Amino acid sequence: MANSNLFHIDEDGIRRTLAEANASLFRRRDALIEARSRMTQRTPSDDLNDLLAQLRSLQKEAKGAKISDGRSFNRAVKVVKTFFDELLQPVEESIASITREAERRRDAETSARTPIIATADGEIVCESGPPASNFNALTEVWEVTGFDRNTIDLNALRGCFSDYQIGFALKKHLEAHGPHALPGVSYERKLKPR
Repeated sequence: MANSNLFHIDEDGIRRTLAEANASLFRRRDALIEARSRMTQRTPSDDLNDLLAQLRSLQKEAKGAKISDGRSFNRAVKVVKTFFDELLQPVEESIASITREAERRRDAETSARTPIIATADGEIVCESGPPASNFNALTEVWEVTGFDRNTIDLNALRGCFSDYQIGFALKKHLEAHGPHALPGVSYERKLKPR
């Protein structure tokens, strides 16, 4: 593994440098916070508005200093990112190329050796043997790519639904059809805030 602390960053030194460069901001902040602590319910609105304007001005100036003082670090981070992007680009291109080739070979092998069998009750079964290639990083799987909700047999899926999914469907059914419309479901009337 690469050295995770390749560049020693003197965090205390950075804090000292920032504190020295922005000492006037700290002095202004302390004075404004002190002025705020002295205000009471009787402080005139003009004084409150003036203090608010000064606090917002300090906030804006501090945010500008943060951006300005952080520029050199941002540039350093970009250098590190670019360096590793250049290192990994050919690796990622090779991975993508090999993956495409493995998928092409798998698809060619699968189409040549996958018989589709219909059972007596109309069920479709697809049988395939182990892949003939040495590309073990990929595995052959079946995925659902679409369905027709009007013709699908939901009873065949009964055991696949979690209680949460069934509860969600029951809430939708209740909204559309009202209570007592489904056998096997109990209903209770409750009061809830509007």
